[in-house]
Order: sequence, then structure tokens, then C-alpha cells
Amino acid sequence: MNIITWTPCNQRAWDQQHGDILSFVRKYGRRRISSEVYRTLMKLSYDELIEDGSSVLLANIQTEDGTRLAGFSIVTAYGKKISLVLIHPLYRGRGIGSKLLARQLDFLGQLTCQVALDNIPCLKMCFHAGLSAKRLIIVRGGRTELLLDDKPSSSNSAANLLQRR
Repeated sequence: MNIITWTPCNQRAWDQQHGDILSFVRKYGRRRISSEVYRTLMKLSYDELIEDGSSVLLANIQTEDGTRLAGFSIVTAYGKKISLVLIHPLYRGRGIGSKLLARQLDFLGQLTCQVALDNIPCLKMCFHAGLSAKRLIIVRGGRTELLLDDKPSSSNSAANLLQRR
């Protein structure tokens, strides 16, 4: 597996890659990604992507048919606007998502994510990447999400106890 940092050189390059990413999301992530996150991703502009705190990482795997996209991670505003990781179903459970998030954290220096409490695989991915739980958030529709970031919580918090398991 090869993880690359992809930076668009111009609007046209972003438009092409953006289309490929949206296609990947429609194909492999529509039931896993909220419609709100998908709409935000659809509206993501070249200008937002080149701001500080934004990054696109692509995880590619070499197959018999050539290079194949195994997954990607997009972060804007250090994760406050978009923090998205999506892995192709054939490659889930292999730690690719955690590697992408850890690389984002290394590259950006800080990272924040919001994850639905019932999305256990995503929560595990975030903890494995080095993120810690901060607080519970009730989002539109009454769904409960966990706010995670790279700064460790106090050592006696329940979230840290969960993270150590």
C-alpha cells in the first residue's frame, strides 16, 4: 500500500479528482457517510482545499489490473469542517483508515473528528490513530456523536479508559 499526499495544482486537477472521490463515495460509502457530510464534500472547493489545515491523502494498492484506490482521507479546517476517511470494502479491517488518520495528524499537527456513537469501526480507527475522546455532542436529528481530537483527556476520564482497551 502506498499513501500519498495529493495537492491539486489547479482548479481543473481538483475538479477531476473531486469527481473521482465523489464517485468512490457514492459507490462504497453512501450508507456510512451522513447526507450532511456528503453535501459538504460535494461543495468542497479548490480554494478551501489549499488553505492551512486542509489535506487529501490517497491510499493506493497495486493489483494485477494496476493501481487501485483502496481509500482516502480528506480534512479541512483541521477536521472542524470535514474529516472524512473512506476505505474500499475489500480493504477494510486492515488498518488503512488508522494509517490515513495518523498521517493526517502528522501532516497537519492537529486534528478533530466527530463520529457517531454507533459507528464502532470508525471509533476504533480514530483511537488507533492516536485521537482521544473529548465530549458527547447531540447533532441535528437527535443523533449522538463523539468529538475526538489529538490532545489527550485527563487520565481518569472514561474515554481514556475505553481507549486503552
